[in-house]
Amino acid sequence: MVAFIGPTTFADIFYLVYAVPNMLRRLLGEGALTSALIPVFKSVETEDGAEEARKFASRVITLQVVATSAFTLLVIAGCVALWLFSEENSLGRVYAEYTAAIVPYAIFICAAALFGALLNTRGVYFVPPLMQTLINLVWIAASVVAGLVVGARYGLLGLSLSIVAACAVGAWLLWRLLAMKGVRVSLTLSEKLKTARMKGFLRMFGITLIGVASYPVNLLADRFMAQFIVNEEGAVTCLYQGDRLMQVPFGVLAVSIGTVALAELSKVAADKRRFFAGFTRAMRLSLFLAVPMAAVMALLSTQIVDLTLNYGEFANLERIRALDRTSLALLCYSLGLPGYFAVTCLTRSYFARQEMLTPVKVSWWMVALNIGLNILLLWLTDRRGGARPFLGCRRSAERNAALHHHGLQMALD
Repeated sequence: MVAFIGPTTFADIFYLVYAVPNMLRRLLGEGALTSALIPVFKSVETEDGAEEARKFASRVITLQVVATSAFTLLVIAGCVALWLFSEENSLGRVYAEYTAAIVPYAIFICAAALFGALLNTRGVYFVPPLMQTLINLVWIAASVVAGLVVGARYGLLGLSLSIVAACAVGAWLLWRLLAMKGVRVSLTLSEKLKTARMKGFLRMFGITLIGVASYPVNLLADRFMAQFIVNEEGAVTCLYQGDRLMQVPFGVLAVSIGTVALAELSKVAADKRRFFAGFTRAMRLSLFLAVPMAAVMALLSTQIVDLTLNYGEFANLERIRALDRTSLALLCYSLGLPGYFAVTCLTRSYFARQEMLTPVKVSWWMVALNIGLNILLLWLTDRRGGARPFLGCRRSAERNAALHHHGLQMALD
């Protein structure tokens, strides 16, 4: 995507609005909802049987779809109003179009996350992440089309619609597999939504929601500051790409460990000895992987960015210094990698024992700290005229430009 589209203003807007449905995904999908659902689902299944557990899951998915659909309709209505009151070819219309196109993604990705979590309770861990692979393949194909055929302005709009379609197909496939595993969840609106167990679940979910919300709030705060305070072309794109590179080990390893830990620790939550043994294994494995990985990524941040992003439009737009800025973002993100891994295990262990209050308190103190440090560091870098570029990436960009010039000269000859 960076090679064909680059760190343009349109890419900045796309990455900013893409954070909106992803925020809902953290709250009503793989974050708060599944963390609250799995322990209660296992408890219902143990105490009342598989059929009652299926009915309980159906009530939860019904509430989830209603909430995400309502959010989507409200956002689209706001986008229509923004589009109508914006001037033709203005950035306001670009914000409105991109947001309206991508926001239905929230409905399907949240449902898919719930289906995947329920499949985890049946010992199916391999298939749910394949849906994200499907989305990634569609994303890559649509990025090539956007860069080579349509152009960034409308190509990113098509990319948004393609992501939504791929996610809808993936959610349907997970639902079908879940039914084959004996958990046939369905949308149901009835008075049984008001059961005592459901009320208890909603209270626990509300507390979890407040705690899990800290991460998407931090993410949105970072991108909004990059877009509207830093206010330089490519700022959001560079921040996003640095985060994506850091997310490779985090998303592959930490999330996998956390997913298995939540499901397995929920099964032994009542047995303190087995619970502590499982938690210790998860933490030791997390830190064993995270500490050396963080050191390598911090030391080689320039080389990693050079290897993965020094292509096409991302490298050729020298005025934006995208390679330099992304490597600096990756360096900063990688220093926190052990903390990311540890927090993932710690929060899942609290959720497995249905203890929600402590993660909530810590999370929101971290929101305040993150926003405060953002403001402080933006002020300091502004006073000093911005961060100094990394020489390695600058040399890479100059080398790329030289090769490009050499190729043109050969063509002229």
